[in-house]
Amino acid sequence: MAKRFFDIVATTIGLILLCPVLFLLAWRIKAEDGGLRPEEAIKPNVSSRAAQSFRQMASL
Repeated sequence: MAKRFFDIVATTIGLILLCPVLFLLAWRIKAEDGGLRPEEAIKPNVSSRAAQSFRQMASL
């Protein structure tokens, strides 16, 4: 029981400490890369009618 409690506390503290680091890393990558851009495509659906499809694509 004490071992499980220690694991939970240690994991929580680790996540709290790593959260700002991971946020800054993600922010720097997004700022440098430009982030995602939506791509629009028209594809046939089940009833063979055209339907718009949106998905996120990384900008190259």
